[in-house]
Amino acid sequence: MKLRIKNFRGIQAAEIETASTITVVGADNGDGKSSLAQAIGAVLSGTTIPFEGVAKSDVATILHGDAKTGSVDLIDGENGATIKWPECEYSTIKSPPTVNPIAAGLQSFVSMKPHDRLNYMINLMDATPSKSDLIEAVKTAEFPYSDGVRWFENCWATIEAQGWDAAEKYYRQEGTKRKGGWEEITGEHYGTRKADGWLPATWAADLADATEEQLTGIVSKETEYVEGAIRASAISDEKRAELQNRAVELPGLQDAAKAMDTKIKELAKEIESLESDRAALRIAASALICPKCNAKLHLKGDTLVVVDTDAASNTGETLQRLDLHLKEQRATQADLTSKRVDIQQRIDLATNAEQTLASAGEASDSNEADLADARKRLEKATERLQAFRARAQAERLANKIDAARKLCDILSSKGLRQTMFAAALAQLNSALLDLSTVAKWGAVALREDGTLTYGGIPYALLAESEQYRVDVVLQMAVASIERSPFIVIDRADTLLRNTRKGLYRALVRIRIPALVFVAAEKPDDLMSMAAVHGARYWVDKGSLCRIES
Repeated sequence: MKLRIKNFRGIQAAEIETASTITVVGADNGDGKSSLAQAIGAVLSGTTIPFEGVAKSDVATILHGDAKTGSVDLIDGENGATIKWPECEYSTIKSPPTVNPIAAGLQSFVSMKPHDRLNYMINLMDATPSKSDLIEAVKTAEFPYSDGVRWFENCWATIEAQGWDAAEKYYRQEGTKRKGGWEEITGEHYGTRKADGWLPATWAADLADATEEQLTGIVSKETEYVEGAIRASAISDEKRAELQNRAVELPGLQDAAKAMDTKIKELAKEIESLESDRAALRIAASALICPKCNAKLHLKGDTLVVVDTDAASNTGETLQRLDLHLKEQRATQADLTSKRVDIQQRIDLATNAEQTLASAGEASDSNEADLADARKRLEKATERLQAFRARAQAERLANKIDAARKLCDILSSKGLRQTMFAAALAQLNSALLDLSTVAKWGAVALREDGTLTYGGIPYALLAESEQYRVDVVLQMAVASIERSPFIVIDRADTLLRNTRKGLYRALVRIRIPALVFVAAEKPDDLMSMAAVHGARYWVDKGSLCRIES
């Protein structure tokens, strides 16, 4: 690969033909070594202005001397790339090699904030869970709900539209709703152990082998017996008066039932809204503790933010008030539901009275006995059917609750995302350790909080040479993981000669063609690259010449 630089900062004209291994460029301080590194990094990464804080209107100041134009060309066989200044135009021919700004030496992993380092690492290692990752996690969790495919598709749609945290919140609320439904059916407070194998008080052991179709058929048969007995039975004047009094209540009871249904529905919506508010407040109230400053933090999206202490306190007070109000509304709901059941029972009695009056015939003692017996059998059959249905409904809801819990465990910040993050971090640190070992340097490591260490010592406490080693090891690891076609390393003179040998060993290990820039007093100070079939160049007064080995 050839690189031609013209009128860029300290370089008037230079041409480099890189080796397939390591190409070293040396120069005395101030002779244009870093200018070359910046120009080459720019054309490799497609960065037209390779400086932070430089506007396009100021680009003319980066041209050499009084030159009006400058450029850098990359030629790699039939492929090529060019940047022209001051136009800041980047153009390519076919498919030239390109690298990211870190591998190009224009950005530093070390200079990022800890949170940004972690996000960069997650993207670099492809550690954000995909749809297939979520499918595998759901399979591993042994999803108990038969309609799990629909739940999963809805879950992934929520993740794509609103993010993982929003999906977790939604399914926590779903779990809460299902618990309310379970409690309404069973009349008991939900508990995982209690829900496992719950049976109604009227349950009979033989119902375990029955089907709803069988039980419904028995109820229908007994209903026919009762209706036949009613038709064959006469009622006394006293009984007729009682039935008439009961039947006349039917319209009023039906109106009362409709009104109460409306109240129950409105109250259920209010409770659902209160539960949603409570879930949001609990998320807001939850906090992590910073290991350095003990500040309270919480996760907002993918970002850790400091919790306002006064706001957190207000959130706690609001949550207490909300819990009290929610308790009151649930008590009201239970009372209304109980009253509605009473009204329905009265409606059923009034309806039966009306039907009995319509079909009543002449009374007889034997018919009365037959009717009483038929009613007992129907009551028993209905009781068994209701018990069967209650158990089935409770079991379905318990499975949905368990499914929501398992899904929330997967969706939470400590679930699948944490699992994949930990695996990616371990993989990255393994690569960093390998490079550190080859270079015979201290072990470079990225910690879970995004901070860096060298030989177990925090980055901020390191000497300049040690900090540089952390930087270049990370740069080489990023280039290696991304399979970068090239890497540009500046300021290698930060390392003493013997320590610098470790850098060259590590570069040989990653097998990526490299340009290494070193400050030196004279060409002979540059180490020979003959052993790795590399090349050496020397910059002198803005020009470049090759040093023969």
